[in-house]
Amino acid sequence: MKERFLSSIYRGQVANALGEAAGRLGDPELINLSLGDPDFITPQEIIDEAFIHASAGHTRYTKPAGDPELVQSIRSFIIEEYQREIAADEVMVTVGACHAMYVAMSAILDTGDEVIVPDPYFVPYYEQITMAGGKFVALPTRAEDDFNLDLTLLETLITPRTKAILINSPNNPTGAVYDRVTLEKLGELALKYKLIILSDEVYEAISFGKKHVSVLEIPALRDRSIVFGSFSKSYAMTGWRIGYAIAPDYVIRTMVQINESICFSAPSISQRAA
Repeated sequence: MKERFLSSIYRGQVANALGEAAGRLGDPELINLSLGDPDFITPQEIIDEAFIHASAGHTRYTKPAGDPELVQSIRSFIIEEYQREIAADEVMVTVGACHAMYVAMSAILDTGDEVIVPDPYFVPYYEQITMAGGKFVALPTRAEDDFNLDLTLLETLITPRTKAILINSPNNPTGAVYDRVTLEKLGELALKYKLIILSDEVYEAISFGKKHVSVLEIPALRDRSIVFGSFSKSYAMTGWRIGYAIAPDYVIRTMVQINESICFSAPSISQRAA
């Protein structure tokens, strides 16, 4: 049996719906609604900067945690946008936000650790959790509640094996945007049960009607959150593959060490463009 050469983690189906959809893009009868990919191209000034820096020789590996100038730019953005002081060693530049999430899962999860995720959810979450050895636990949300979190139900799902809660706000696919009160109560649960909050905030700049509130703004989560950001949606840079993680320095240090054996660093020219 050929599968005996495969890890038991990957035997059978490990692809997600995004991969299946991508494989059918050649069908002229189909309209692809599966990806958050802006219709317009990357702004010309970003493209021009990439050419300038490539011509100037910025084509080598960067530091594993990211180009120092980009790390500082992300740090400055967080301080200005969310009034949250962070240090450079709390930032890691990654090959898109999905890469950041998977490396983070690998850094924090032991085999059998549980991660609670509001459902419906961005489809790669399930595979990322299970491939890192964790157990996916769905938290149902309802359209009649605008897909907001039922914190009472969430608390009933917490067990001694629960390690983290993964949220996505603004949410893909539901569009839900969690308010400050919800995030503060989530912070209280994290403190009570000694959990870490994983927050996918790649749609932070695309919120209509309700203001995006970042986990970075919640004092209770200061030392127990990992926030994921991306340049893909906000700057139409999906193909440049640049994301980042904001986390306590010891988490970032471990993530960087793990990634040194995966892809070492994000693309240097993409980092300069970002």
